[in-house]
Amino acid sequence: MFRVFLSLCFLGVLALTSCQKKVPSKACFTFSKSIAKVGDSIYVLNCSETYKKAIWYSPIAFSPSGLMIDSTHRHQIIVPTIAGQFPIILRIGEYDFYSTSTGAFSEVAQVLTVNP
Repeated sequence: MFRVFLSLCFLGVLALTSCQKKVPSKACFTFSKSIAKVGDSIYVLNCSETYKKAIWYSPIAFSPSGLMIDSTHRHQIIVPTIAGQFPIILRIGEYDFYSTSTGAFSEVAQVLTVNP
């Protein structure tokens, strides 16, 4: 009788833990201003939820060569050095994704306009 009780408890715990739904990550960010001048500080605010890793991409924002930032920081500061329209991209997900699509992730892009 005790074995039957333990078996039922085990099956109950297994059923409760296996039915939990994982909330998918959804990338979200905003700018302190979407139209700026060369040399302005622009704050990029990450409003995403349920993620473990964030990677920011931009052709100009983070370095002269346009490299990505694999970041543990939720927010970033951009100081553009040239004028133009530039996409800012945020990709979020689990720890097992990188700059290529090796894992589940969510991505969002917005355009930053920089005037001289």
